[in-house]
Amino acid sequence: MPDDPNPQFSPGLGGLMIGAGSLQRPTEGPLADFLSASQSSPAQALEALRRLLKDYANDAAGLAALVQPEDLVVEVRLESSELSGLVLGQWVRLGETAKLKHLADALLAQPPGLIGREMARLMVVLAGVLGILRPSLAQRLYDQATPALDQRMDLSLQRDARQWVEAGSLLEDVSPQQRAFWNRRLRESGTQWDWEGAEARLALGDLGRRIAPEDLDLQLFQRVLPPCWWDLWRSRTEPVVASPRQPAVPAKTLVQVQGWSTRSLMLAVVATASLTWWLTALGPLGLPSPTEQEAAAAADGQDPAPPIRESLRQLQEALRGNAQANAAGPSTGIGERVARWLREPSAEGALPTAGKQALRERAAAEFFNEHPQVVKLHKLAKEGSYRENAALIEGSLASVQAGSPEHAQLLQALILDPPQQADSRQVVTKLALRELSADELAPLFELCCYPGSPNELEVQQCSQLLMDLPNDGLSSEIRSRLQRIVARQR
Repeated sequence: MPDDPNPQFSPGLGGLMIGAGSLQRPTEGPLADFLSASQSSPAQALEALRRLLKDYANDAAGLAALVQPEDLVVEVRLESSELSGLVLGQWVRLGETAKLKHLADALLAQPPGLIGREMARLMVVLAGVLGILRPSLAQRLYDQATPALDQRMDLSLQRDARQWVEAGSLLEDVSPQQRAFWNRRLRESGTQWDWEGAEARLALGDLGRRIAPEDLDLQLFQRVLPPCWWDLWRSRTEPVVASPRQPAVPAKTLVQVQGWSTRSLMLAVVATASLTWWLTALGPLGLPSPTEQEAAAAADGQDPAPPIRESLRQLQEALRGNAQANAAGPSTGIGERVARWLREPSAEGALPTAGKQALRERAAAEFFNEHPQVVKLHKLAKEGSYRENAALIEGSLASVQAGSPEHAQLLQALILDPPQQADSRQVVTKLALRELSADELAPLFELCCYPGSPNELEVQQCSQLLMDLPNDGLSSEIRSRLQRIVARQR
């Protein structure tokens, strides 16, 4: 292995840089052998690649953690995609939106004349994966890859990717949170989704104001939207000015794609495509890992998007029925205790971050000691994905039902010690608005609002929503707490 920690391809392979300047790359082992051999000859590189895949045959996750986006570009430049298929599937499953975006940038940086068929296929697959969460980036990938595809053999692959790219173009100017919402629902079209929640109504209201160009392929939306709502939306006929698009073609799912010599890439992406909606990040909707709700914004180096403010009237209507619940929800007393703790240092000014962290740990420890029955449920909801634990978090299990003391306790535990996945955190805080009293909730929110808090952004968003609700029962103390939380966003 050369001494240079960032070796380059030989000029014959295009001078691609391997890794970033500050990135520590392996200096020994099968991956290092592959990167070193790639500087010598394609034959040696492909042989080293086979050894790498063999060595990690039973540890796909470990390989995906080791490999960097530039390494996949090295592989597809060799007209191979086995490593890319394995790693891309793991990144999608784990919500590694930052790496997916990095890979997209590395592929787009390649001179058009050096984009071979395997690289073009990888670009098109990536365009489909990022189509909803990163519409502009996905469009660029698709456009740059198309000329290098085999227009006969790769037609199905191209059709599928274009469907996602076109759907994403309709959502390009919405918030990352809404793109993450639509990404999940469109990819899991077989799920019986509830369209009565506040988030769903807000998304539907925003979509209803969008007039899609006639040539836009909307089958993804048609599969998931309520039929009556679909008919109403499509009955709108106002003309729009749209950029020229290629004619829509009949859609096929990724599972129907055939004719690719290296099927591992498609199989890996198919197996995990429904999880890309975190790609909180990103999203989002960038949401990068571990904060998926930030993924969509963070993928472009932006700060996390502010809470959704559009369509406040529709949001108020959707949540109006929950105002009484916020005034008289179940309580376990931890909120009152936290409120008392937060009042103690008032003479000295605002409690410093370290003080809040210490109080938070104390509150969580006391809460779990007093409610041991919630410890196991909390661990499941905290460490698993939202998809795995949706029924638990939403309170649709026989043992943990929405509105019950058990569910209220679980929500409080998940606010004090929040889930690792951002989509779960967002759902938890919104459900808490419905099920916990404002007197119980506001002190917990204030306790969890400080720089570095894992659920600071979600707490700020839901504090704003709570203030916007038509709830005249909020005391001046509660309003002051909420105003302090919201003020940190500005």
